[in-house]
Amino acid sequence: MAVSINYRLAGYGFLYSDEIAKAGLANLGLRDQRMALHWIQENIAGFGGDPDKVTIWGESAGAMSVGYQVRAFNGRDDKLFHRAMADSGAIVGLFARTTSEGIANAYKNVTRTVGCDASTDQLQCLRAVPADKFKDAVGASLSVASAYRPLVDGDIVAASGIKQMKEGAFVKVPFIAGDNTDEGTGFSPFGINTEAELRSYLGKYEFSEQDISALLDLYPAGSTDLVLHNLEPWNATIGAQWSRVSSIIGDLMFIAPTYFSTRAWVKASDAPLYHYRYDVTPNGVPNVWSATHFMEVPFFFHNTEGTGFPGKSPPWLGPNPFDNLPQAALTLTDTMCAMLVSFVHTGNPNAFSGTSVKWPRFTAHEKKRILFASNFTTHVETDTTRTRQHEFIVSKFEGRSYPWNQMRLV
Repeated sequence: MAVSINYRLAGYGFLYSDEIAKAGLANLGLRDQRMALHWIQENIAGFGGDPDKVTIWGESAGAMSVGYQVRAFNGRDDKLFHRAMADSGAIVGLFARTTSEGIANAYKNVTRTVGCDASTDQLQCLRAVPADKFKDAVGASLSVASAYRPLVDGDIVAASGIKQMKEGAFVKVPFIAGDNTDEGTGFSPFGINTEAELRSYLGKYEFSEQDISALLDLYPAGSTDLVLHNLEPWNATIGAQWSRVSSIIGDLMFIAPTYFSTRAWVKASDAPLYHYRYDVTPNGVPNVWSATHFMEVPFFFHNTEGTGFPGKSPPWLGPNPFDNLPQAALTLTDTMCAMLVSFVHTGNPNAFSGTSVKWPRFTAHEKKRILFASNFTTHVETDTTRTRQHEFIVSKFEGRSYPWNQMRLV
């Protein structure tokens, strides 16, 4: 049985100011998710579900939401869920383009647009704004890049994710975490051909010149430790620096945060952690993207008929992911689904028979994970991919209070 929940986004779910935080109204989107989990506990039995076997699952931003719920109220266990799974989105994110200035500007833009900027009680003024007027104001403020996202409020988001994970301030339940080999290809720009252009691009992400130099040393041109599928030279349209930029962006956004989160988890918790890497390029996805973000979803959910894939534009809106693939692809999705259902039912992905390869626990001593391989087979590997690169990225963000828990608006 599956329950899909809605929660407020943008200015409806993540408008932030000191006044909003003091009123306990920050991070309303996360509070919506929490309310839905309470609803499931109270009502799912009436639909034939088991309130003692709730698994929370999310992909991308949904996976990050799973992380926020695992760490909610500083890891307080309200018995709302009993296992968790995060696909391509870590328990704690390290990298974001939000700035305190951007968040402050978004709030100021909204209050000014609706005429509440001069009010002595801006929160009460905002509550009285007609819905259509508020919607227009939020829409106008969306030009402030990434202004709406969870922020530390000392309550549902009690502290920075790095701090919480290091202190073990999270709910200890069986957990699945993983990424796709080529996460960054779906988020990286084409046409970066020189190292100078790559430096300029990375400068947008709050890195110092010294940090950029270190990153480029860690991701040298032509290295075999880059995006595994994309080692061939690319033309100027794609960009000669394509392998480097897509590796760096994928690691910043997804793979390095998962690297940190999995290791912090096994240090602080005895709850089993299962780690995976997905390496399959579905039908219709050009090699320039390969096993990019989201490509595991149709395989985990056995979407062999391509429901929701209209064929308009790859990689995410391409044709049926299974068309023109060999029988082995169907065997792989059978295996992945069996493991997922087994985990949901028992907390162990190996409880059901029929899979020849067993998914090992990821531990501090044996960093084993399962690989869903590009040739549609399944086997176990040790997680050693770009270790030095991930350690560097984590070190750069440990000193930053993401998500800006020391921020104060003026």
